[in-house]
Amino acid sequence: MQHLLQFILRLAELFVRAYVQILVMLITAAFRAVSAIVSHIWSSWQGRQAERMPRRRSSRSGRQRRRQWQGRR
Repeated sequence: MQHLLQFILRLAELFVRAYVQILVMLITAAFRAVSAIVSHIWSSWQGRQAERMPRRRSSRSGRQRRRQWQGRR
């Protein structure tokens, strides 16, 4: 009886680990998509807002943010 319980617990732990990994992957993918859309909208809105001012490139900060998010996994 105890062996069966240990086996079930081990299976549950494996399932939970896989589920958490999938959840983290989905969350990171969704966050990347949302950040890309937001940055695209923001850049287009900024371009419309200030056409006479020289636009600054903000791709480096986005790349650093993405790298930090990947490192947190």
